[in-house]
Amino acid sequence: MKHIITLFILSLLYQSEVEILGRWKIQSFDAIEKIKQSPAYAFGDDSARKELDRQFNLILENGEYHFKNDTLFYTDIEGGALVKRRALWTMTDEMLTFKEIDRAFERQAQINFLSKDSLSISLIIDGKAGDSNLIFTKF
Repeated sequence: MKHIITLFILSLLYQSEVEILGRWKIQSFDAIEKIKQSPAYAFGDDSARKELDRQFNLILENGEYHFKNDTLFYTDIEGGALVKRRALWTMTDEMLTFKEIDRAFERQAQINFLSKDSLSISLIIDGKAGDSNLIFTKF
């Protein structure tokens, strides 16, 4: 019986990894709305607010995560411009770990929801899952 339970758990983990493979488009990021509702954004400099809006739109219109076997290709914002990044990724239980290939940077994310066509993650900040969801749809 113990072996059957172990096999069942392993099959669930394998199924999750299979579901995450493919291309995912960013649909929304709660952090953007939280920033837009903040006093700093509302009462801040008009040109800074316009630049933030431009960057928010850039990532929402072009943001993509492409999970291959062990490599993640994704878009990011750096210096106000869209950049392509590569990372090795692993998944353990409900946790994703990304180790970038081209720079010394590691990030983790908690998987909140994963199905064949929908993914929701929260980035880990200071060892805790953030309260903003990054939501994707598969394409």
